[in-house]
Amino acid sequence: MVVAVGYLAVHAMMVDVGLAPSRSVVTGDEMPMGFRDTMRQAGLIDDDEQVRLFYSADRYSVLADGNLLTDRRVVSWQTFEESLSVYSAELKDVAEVQLAYKGGLMENSVVEVRTDTGDWFLLYVSARDGGDVRFMDELRRRISGSVKKIVRQPL
Repeated sequence: MVVAVGYLAVHAMMVDVGLAPSRSVVTGDEMPMGFRDTMRQAGLIDDDEQVRLFYSADRYSVLADGNLLTDRRVVSWQTFEESLSVYSAELKDVAEVQLAYKGGLMENSVVEVRTDTGDWFLLYVSARDGGDVRFMDELRRRISGSVKKIVRQPL
């Protein structure tokens, strides 16, 4: 019990000073500048790209795992055995968005993104504080001019 409380306190302090990702979806303005710099250096976002929403399930590194919505794209990535895999789509190319799994307090929700070419990838987004709903609503709003199909399953 003491170890768990200590871990939570240390993690909260690391989040507060911008050394660790939040357990919730955050806006681009709430995301520490150091995270943006790290993402730019890794090629996850361009210099002129504006982050709208961000979430990482990893507690220590934004490069280990993450999902973001920018003014131009939706992006998901993960690092496995020191290899960074990135999945992304320009918002204009997104054909379908679907909630594949509704998470809870301790589980992430899973959102499926399909493109015009039939490619697809998954976003893992925190359900904490309604972050999953906020992420999907903002993604829907940004693609509403070009989307062919938006699927919303009951929550």
